[in-house]
Amino acid sequence: MIQVVGYKNAGKTTLISELISCLTARNYRVATLKHHGHESSLQTVGNTDSTKHHQAGAFMAGVRSSSEFLMHIDGAQPLTMKQIMTIYAMMDIDILLLEGFKQAEYPKIVLLREETDKTLLQLSNIIAIGAKRDNLLQNTIYETFSLNDLDKAVPRLADLCLANKEI
Repeated sequence: MIQVVGYKNAGKTTLISELISCLTARNYRVATLKHHGHESSLQTVGNTDSTKHHQAGAFMAGVRSSSEFLMHIDGAQPLTMKQIMTIYAMMDIDILLLEGFKQAEYPKIVLLREETDKTLLQLSNIIAIGAKRDNLLQNTIYETFSLNDLDKAVPRLADLCLANKEI
């Protein structure tokens, strides 16, 4: 389990997408979980039967096809991180990539956009730091990489993720 953390528009989704591509090309089964830190509701799939079930009041509504499963759980009783990890642990995955969840205690890749983002370096379990501006990567004890050269950085980061994964 590896976290990718940073403030809005730091490149978290881009980096995770590249890591997924790299790891799946190596035949690893990758799962992801994104923290939605906004007050708005999560996006749901339009006018579907399972959405109608949820809108009618179902606490949990799911839909399964021959190749996919989607579940919507109402936030009136939010799941704890431990409960969510239990669900993921039931799946046959090799690595779980978390986008966000800054305060969680898992190994982290921190993305910096500007000098003020360096407050993130106070977080626990940092294994690497990435930025678009090289000056943000100076004077650090952590592995660093440029977000401007993900083709070079991602294979190395994938190795680092595999070496530090907890699932």
